[in-house]
Amino acid sequence: MFNIEFNDQASKSFLETFTQQLLDSMKPLIDKQRDHDEIVNQTYLQKNVFHCRAETMAAIVNTAGFPRMQLGDKENYSYSLKAVDEWVKNNQLRN
Repeated sequence: MFNIEFNDQASKSFLETFTQQLLDSMKPLIDKQRDHDEIVNQTYLQKNVFHCRAETMAAIVNTAGFPRMQLGDKENYSYSLKAVDEWVKNNQLRN
């Protein structure tokens, strides 16, 4: 699409400075997004994370050690997406 060539040191230096400033300005936004967590319900996990049937999701969330929390007096559990992601990473089958 674009073919940008830098023929002199000044142009190259400008691009390096601009790129570094852009990265420095975006770092707080990236860090904030990385630290963000969402609390979701079982249906959300089923449809958006595991992409499985309701019965399969029920078996997964009832697996010993699956991360869940009970908020208030609710009968249903809630789930931290970060904790679920970590659980998935730690429960992979390896040969």
